[in-house]
Amino acid sequence: MKYTKPPLTFEAQIALLKFRGMEFQSESIARQALAHLNYYRLRDYWMGMEVPKGSAGEHRFLPGARFSQALNLYAFDRTTSGCA
Repeated sequence: MKYTKPPLTFEAQIALLKFRGMEFQSESIARQALAHLNYYRLRDYWMGMEVPKGSAGEHRFLPGARFSQALNLYAFDRTTSGCA
């Protein structure tokens, strides 16, 4: 399998999420979370904040979507799944 997407820096990942409508209270916390946890692991937790499919496939976020919400969901899931 050949991957066609180039890797993005953490700053570029944050910029992409902002472009799509996600809000950030602290970009330094977001950068640290992306570095430690990974964009695709966290994506599972913000998918519910995305505009439903059929909207040009750009993975836009609903108004008020915040990175901290995804991080809080991840932390909750981790503590309740016995992986703490």
